[in-house]
Amino acid sequence: LAGIDFRIVLPLAVWLIAYASYNVWIARRVGIASEKHSDARSLAVGRMVDAYANIETVKLFSASRAEERYVLSALRRLRLRFQRFLRLMTELTLGLNVINGFLFVAVNGVAIFLWTDGQVTIGGVAATTALTLRLSAMSGWIMWVTIRLFENAGIIREGLRSIAVPHDVVDKGDAELTVRRGEIVFDDV
Repeated sequence: LAGIDFRIVLPLAVWLIAYASYNVWIARRVGIASEKHSDARSLAVGRMVDAYANIETVKLFSASRAEERYVLSALRRLRLRFQRFLRLMTELTLGLNVINGFLFVAVNGVAIFLWTDGQVTIGGVAATTALTLRLSAMSGWIMWVTIRLFENAGIIREGLRSIAVPHDVVDKGDAELTVRRGEIVFDDV
């Protein structure tokens, strides 16, 4: 674009700064929202598994209504987190379309203005239009790849909170485990 006319690069530079800033800003928010959604999903699944695994006890002590409310509260929370995540995806799409709309209008607008003034050829306008269309498509792809990366990072962070938990019960410093004839013997537990 600079080879066509350096003035066409100025709105492109503004777009690039806006796009990069928006990408970083929205990716951070997606990571947080993804972690919260994953946490709510784990809670809902855990409560359902707990209710079904203990169904005999639940039926025996007639606590099925309480158990049902307990599971439904987790499902409501999951739905709310999912709705917030989808709202964020809608916001992302809208923001990307606005930023790319600016790219198309500003860069091509400058090129068309310079063409009407005789400073740029019609081929330059055509090349500018093709480049802005290509940049717009690529920016969408890059944004979605970045978002998916941060979305999965949020899920991993939530999983690590479950897995990487310090143990409350630890061995005594000099405790030994001895195996004799297939028997396990704990000495000085």
